[in-house]
Amino acid sequence: MKKTIYLLVLLAASALLSSHTPPAQQSNWSNWATSNCYSGIDFCTKRSSKPNYEGKYEWSVKFRNRYYEVCGFSYELRPSYVGSVSTYTNRLHLKNGEEFTTWTYLDEANYLNIFISQVRVGNQSGPYMNCDR
Repeated sequence: MKKTIYLLVLLAASALLSSHTPPAQQSNWSNWATSNCYSGIDFCTKRSSKPNYEGKYEWSVKFRNRYYEVCGFSYELRPSYVGSVSTYTNRLHLKNGEEFTTWTYLDEANYLNIFISQVRVGNQSGPYMNCDR
């Protein structure tokens, strides 16, 4: 009986401690954020509330193009402890105002890094643009 009461108290305490979750753990999309390098590329994120059987969380990322022309860019989604990437394997081409949603599984629970590079606006065979922010 004492063990049962102890377990109930422990479960109640853990429920109270875990009831406050940071924005990245909510089931709703985050607010739109603009890339820190490219003023016309926005993104928002959403993370599943529970990890899968491998302990990984499903992260969804929605990209939006605010440039007036077609925008092509490469991107990578990585855990927060990854500070940079040298190889990009994902590429998007979005028309003005167009959105695209993608997802990945990461062992990161609270934050992810979104890397954007190799951006072209307008002519998709021209040179990559420099940061405009």
